[in-house]
Amino acid sequence: VNEFEHRIFIFDPKYRVEHNLTNALAEMHQYRDGILHKVNEERSVKAVYILSPKENNSKIFTKSYHQTYNMGAIKVEPGEENKTLYEVLDELFIN
Repeated sequence: VNEFEHRIFIFDPKYRVEHNLTNALAEMHQYRDGILHKVNEERSVKAVYILSPKENNSKIFTKSYHQTYNMGAIKVEPGEENKTLYEVLDELFIN
């Protein structure tokens, strides 16, 4: 969990759920939609992402899905460049 400029970003590794990533993401929307700021009751979570070492053909891995829903899955492998993760972080924290 990262907090930046009064917004929360959740990155949840799901290394054992490779075949049920869409189900895991469906559960994560509860974090995105259900955590409210105590003062104004606006959503505090800006985006939620599953980190997975495997990428399947699911739309949850696409940039358009990430931008539309502020959620999705990102392929992340230890020891690899993980370009997509850097792109998502850049878009969330810099742009």
